[in-house]
Formats: sequence, C-alpha cells, structure tokens
Amino acid sequence: TAHTEDDETRAPKLPGIASRQDQHGQLAKAITDALAQQADAAAKAQDPQQQQQGKNMAAAADEVRFAQNDMADAKRTLDRAVQTTNQSFSLEPTIKSQASAIEHLMNALKLLQPPQQQQQDKDKQQQQQQQDKDKKQEQQPQQGGAGQRARDEDARRQRERKEQESGGDTVEKDW
Repeated sequence: TAHTEDDETRAPKLPGIASRQDQHGQLAKAITDALAQQADAAAKAQDPQQQQQGKNMAAAADEVRFAQNDMADAKRTLDRAVQTTNQSFSLEPTIKSQASAIEHLMNALKLLQPPQQQQQDKDKQQQQQQQDKDKKQEQQPQQGGAGQRARDEDARRQRERKEQESGGDTVEKDW
C-alpha cells in the first residue's frame, strides 16, 4: 500500500520496507543454498527417482535464485526511494520486481511438489494387494483349531483398523 500513498506519508515507512525486503533476499539465498546442496546430494544417488528429485530441486533452486535477483532489484529501487528526498519517486518497478519474485517462488514450490498421481496409484496398488492377500487367506481352508482361526481373524481386524487409522479417516471406538 505504500506505493499508493503520497511521498510525505510513505517516506517514514520506506526504511522499514527496505529492511524487510533485504531480509527476504537473505532468506531466499539461504533457501537457494540449501536446495542446491540437496540437489547435488540427490544427483549422486543410485535410485533414479532420487536423481529425478535432485533435478527438480536444482530447477527449484534456480527459480529461487531468480526470485532472489528480483528481490535484490526491488531492494535497490527501495534504497533509491529512501535516498531521494527532493523529488517524487515511483515504486512501480519495486512492485513489478516483487511480483516476478513471487512468480518464481511459486514455480519453485510446484517443482518441489511430490507427484500426486503416482503416490495415489501406489497407495491404491498396495491396498489392492492387501485385499487380494486377505481374500486368499479367507479362501484357504482353515488349518488349526478354533483358537488359531480366532487369532487370524483378530490379526486381520487389527490390520484393517491400522489401515483405516493411517488413512486419516476417523474411526469411532466400538467399546
């Protein structure tokens, strides 16, 4: 909102805004460094999936670096605005730089998102395998006495309860 105010009203706010912009830039640098380090480590992995994650992290690090550059541009514009006291100064370049930084950060977040569809498919596959296994156990003739059958049935119920609880579904206790 500082860009919509007149020069006299916004002048006392500019040093604080410039300071926060500098902090954002420092944080972006720390994130870039951490992502780059993780990307390098993942690239050395044997697992192709980890290598792909490393490539995504490297691309995300590049996006955060681009955002950091945009933040530095915004900071330079803010610094000029703070130093310019005898004439009007537009903050429009700062706003454009910040918008570009936000866009780069959003791109970085997209790159860091796990592939949702693959995870859902994997979960469904595991659930189907467990159901198939349970059906096979039910179809097999029961060996052992009633005690063994009761223990097997109890174990099956416990597995089902754990699956429901780990799935995030709320389960009401029936006792």
